[in-house]
Amino acid sequence: VHLRCVMLLAVMIVLLLGAGIDVSYFEPFSAFRLQSASWAAVGIAAISFVLAIFINRPWCRFGCPCGEFLDLGRKHKE
Repeated sequence: VHLRCVMLLAVMIVLLLGAGIDVSYFEPFSAFRLQSASWAAVGIAAISFVLAIFINRPWCRFGCPCGEFLDLGRKHKE
């Protein structure tokens, strides 16, 4: 099971159910502004930063639900 698929499914379920969870708390790019970033985002960004030493773009390749959504559209077009 790809982590990106699971993350996309989780985000879609949260959004469709209106669960009141702000999914932006888990967006690692918010860690560029530490004043507004959640601890989860900073943690994900730190882990991705360390993994980037060994793996090219680890968040984009393995965790990003937006990337999975875009890939689904691309695969459907082909």
